[in-house]
Amino acid sequence: MVQFLYPTSRQFPFDEVCEQIVRGLEKRSWRGPGIDVKFHDYGSGEQKYRTLSHITSADFKLLFHRGQGTLPGGRWNNTAAITEIVIPHKELHVYDDESGPAFYLYVGKHYERDREWFLNGSKVNSKLNREPKRYLKYNGGCDCQNRAGASFETVGFLMATLTGDVKTLAQMKHTHRGQRPPILVHTNDLGREYDPEGDEPKIFRTAEVMKEFQQYLEDFVLGTIVSHPIHKDCFDR
Repeated sequence: MVQFLYPTSRQFPFDEVCEQIVRGLEKRSWRGPGIDVKFHDYGSGEQKYRTLSHITSADFKLLFHRGQGTLPGGRWNNTAAITEIVIPHKELHVYDDESGPAFYLYVGKHYERDREWFLNGSKVNSKLNREPKRYLKYNGGCDCQNRAGASFETVGFLMATLTGDVKTLAQMKHTHRGQRPPILVHTNDLGREYDPEGDEPKIFRTAEVMKEFQQYLEDFVLGTIVSHPIHKDCFDR
């Protein structure tokens, strides 16, 4: 028998609404207006599990593959929590060890034309690959004065240390292991990604970004699902 796993983690502000989304779709036999779902099965023998893998529509995409503990027996991990959310103009990746987060902001000129690409396309080394500038990438960072136990971007930190560049070292953003970074700082990934220009932002507050994603999920994703009536034939999964 296959056991279905729900996203029960409460690590991030949007975790609870993600569980509500999954349970809302389950009540409707995994059907919603303009919504498609895919499942992921894993395990073996008597330990077989199923999670929701993708929830997609023309406007958003949710990917569930974040760890939320070890399953009974210790052989398999529970990977039912949300790990990637794409909404109009924005994309967020989160991880159970609080590394990242990774945030992408659409800065192209024709979102409707680029929407399918933004939802499903690769966002890696766009400048290096001579692709048009359509997004900026941001990674978690910290600007506090406490550097004890901090982690830096390895190459930049090494070069600044070797050259004695005190000014660069003082300005470098860092992270603290196991702690959520309070800011999301633009990265050009050693020149492989585009830099902000004009009034394009260089930094975001992590909590504000996560709150925006939570609000979108509540208002548009969950709102769309609960507007879809539950019919009698929807009680059997």
